[in-house]
Amino acid sequence: MTHATGPAGEVRLSAGSETGGRCRRVQLCHSFTLGEGETQRFSLPITAGAVGVHPVNVVLTTPDGTEPHQALTLPVERLDPEVARTSRLTLAAGESFR
Repeated sequence: MTHATGPAGEVRLSAGSETGGRCRRVQLCHSFTLGEGETQRFSLPITAGAVGVHPVNVVLTTPDGTEPHQALTLPVERLDPEVARTSRLTLAAGESFR
């Protein structure tokens, strides 16, 4: 996050998500002081409990009390293919499978 315009001072960043039990709750609440022209970096740990599209809402509270927000969409896909496959064959008496 980089301070571009407006008053410098204490900033509060919060993020959260709840998608009906399919995505584990994501929570972040972080306050920091952001001076003019300064940049702050942070990490948002996320754990998905299921495949699907999960919303995360991010809210920034600026020093003057303004609260811009951003709705992010995080797609979760399964990248590993199934590794088991079952096939049934019927062999007559005396036949073999190669």
